[in-house]
Amino acid sequence: MNNAHTNFTAAVLASFIAAPVAAQEHQRSEFSLGHTSVSDGVASSFTVAAKSDWTISGAFGVQGNLAFRDSDGALSNSLVGLHGYYGFGSGHRIGLFFQHEALLFPGGAGFQPTFQTIGLEAMIALSPAANLELFVGSGEIDGFPIPLTGGTLYGMEGSYAFGPNWRGRLNYKVIDLEAALPVGSLSEMGIGVDYYLGGGSGVPVILSAEAVRATAGFGSDKVDAVTLKITIPIGGDPGASGRKLFGDRGFSDSVLAYGG
Repeated sequence: MNNAHTNFTAAVLASFIAAPVAAQEHQRSEFSLGHTSVSDGVASSFTVAAKSDWTISGAFGVQGNLAFRDSDGALSNSLVGLHGYYGFGSGHRIGLFFQHEALLFPGGAGFQPTFQTIGLEAMIALSPAANLELFVGSGEIDGFPIPLTGGTLYGMEGSYAFGPNWRGRLNYKVIDLEAALPVGSLSEMGIGVDYYLGGGSGVPVILSAEAVRATAGFGSDKVDAVTLKITIPIGGDPGASGRKLFGDRGFSDSVLAYGG
């Protein structure tokens, strides 16, 4: 792992530790384990992830994201991200995000690509049960043996809580790589469902399933993926109408779908 990725990872880990000291209020944290199966013979993968959201001063807050994905005999990736935001009394949040990712090759490949993404994001509370998440950003790609520059990405995720235990999700993301790769762009559309159990007694647990279709270029190349995940939320309302955390942003998951 290169020094830049190591240093940024250390900074995010420090924020996980320092935030409780400086924070006025812990909003929510999540720890999850997921398994993804990908079509067309691409290797399946396991992902371990953590998110933690804290109010730092008044309406200002910070969220840290960590994740590591291990693919069977194929590419893997790690990511660290920071989200700084301002929260409104209505439940809306708007802010900035920065994410650093590293691709890991089995057995080493003599080089290690990294992705840095920065951008704007918003969490819009449409109602107590409905949320709309929007984001747009720009990324740089380093470390490939051939020149690659980067690109832009934008997307959304909408969710709706059907009662105290069920939440449905719909998401869409586009990564424009025209300046970097001849494929032009990658787009992803996914639909998912979360089931919340154990909130009344014991440790709350969220069971999730999601199906995603990733499309390259003009739609001639498609990859489908199904993810099953278990999440343990800490703090806040553990039910389907509880606080929603900002998602991961970046390039490497989409690249893995085609190169994994």
